Amino acid sequence: MTLKLIQSALCASLLSVGVFSASLAQDTAPAAIASMIDLSERPDDNVKGDHDAPLTLIEYASVACPHCAHFHDTAMPGIEAQIAAGNVRFIFREVIAGPEQLAIAGFMLAHCAPKEDYFTVLDALFDHQDAIFEAAPRVGIREELLNAAISAGFTEDTFEACLSDQSQFMSVIEAHERSAQDGFSRTPSFVLNGKVLSAIEIEGPERAVFSLDGEPLLIEGAPVAYSQDGDVWAHVLSSLAENPPQ
Repeated sequence: MTLKLIQSALCASLLSVGVFSASLAQDTAPAAIASMIDLSERPDDNVKGDHDAPLTLIEYASVACPHCAHFHDTAMPGIEAQIAAGNVRFIFREVIAGPEQLAIAGFMLAHCAPKEDYFTVLDALFDHQDAIFEAAPRVGIREELLNAAISAGFTEDTFEACLSDQSQFMSVIEAHERSAQDGFSRTPSFVLNGKVLSAIEIEGPERAVFSLDGEPLLIEGAPVAYSQDGDVWAHVLSSLAENPPQ
């Protein structure tokens, strides 16, 4: 399917009842790829936090990914606290994962917003994700997506104009392709100071623990049980800020 046809299907899906299409995302081996690619901050990245923060956390995620929305609700408050404390510079990179129409439309709205409002739009989309999913099989996604956009400062006219803008559509496709070239399509995925931050299973009572590039992350000499709790993420990041990974 050509990009023009994909955009036409996207616009049609916003006006009608229909089943979301499958995700574009494919499994990758990000730790191996990340070690060979420069993932440092780029001029067009969407960023918040102190430029001189000891930690740079990159999230590869989708506004149409339920796991990403859950992370936004649970872990992100702890990350935001560390951003505010000056310990973390946070970069969000886009992946078209989950229902494609919603992912593309959501990111188009984020691109249409002023640069300083990018994260406001993301927050609104994550906050409205359950309502959008619930409405999709009954009446389509348009009204709930519009509600999310209005909560982030759009009007119905600017909403319609944005989703008809070919240049914004192409910018979303290009952002997704850059993330794929980085080696990340599973969402959410994280890179901390150039190392893949994830979870692995080990022997012992904790089982799943935080890891960096596939090795258990040790704080005060011990692995840390993996969790999406905001307090746990705040503890991990504040501890690492004292001795940043190199």
